[in-house]
Amino acid sequence: MKFDFPKGWAALLGAGLLASASAGAQSEWIDYGIINKADSHKCISLQADAQHAEGAAVSLQACATDVVDGSQAWGWIPAERKLRKGAKAYAFQNVLSKTCMGVQNASTRNKALLVSVRCDFNDPAQLWVVGAQLRAGSSLAGSTKWVNLKSRKCIDLDDDGRLMQLTCQWSAPYWPQEYIAP
Repeated sequence: MKFDFPKGWAALLGAGLLASASAGAQSEWIDYGIINKADSHKCISLQADAQHAEGAAVSLQACATDVVDGSQAWGWIPAERKLRKGAKAYAFQNVLSKTCMGVQNASTRNKALLVSVRCDFNDPAQLWVVGAQLRAGSSLAGSTKWVNLKSRKCIDLDDDGRLMQLTCQWSAPYWPQEYIAP
């Protein structure tokens, strides 16, 4: 599977290949987090909610760039479904469990959670795209934030790396366009 990262971001490569890969399998060790190549101190990791031992709900949190927890080995994957002239929806896939995560609006105000989703990305509530990928002429085209094509709600990362739900009008972003989002 080809892993597609937004401009400016790269996987934090760990051991290269999984030492515990099954016989004959070349399982790529993708990512203990995502790092901004323009600023190596900016790193985002997926971390399981303490109340969801199985990782049913996770949130984006800032991380150190030497994270080695296999449970956080999440890679960036494009959805199979294409939207609006090439716009893509994104989600994360854990390369160990093959579980997929997508962004879903949380009941908590000003917060968005990553939740377990089917890997076929058929739920329009989880179709988030970067504004720059929207159709030319759209009021959101060229945006440095991410928007849900169904709800038109937007998200951003705050200074601590938390996902924040925003209106689709904003001033200068905390992060440049090179940041992660589902």
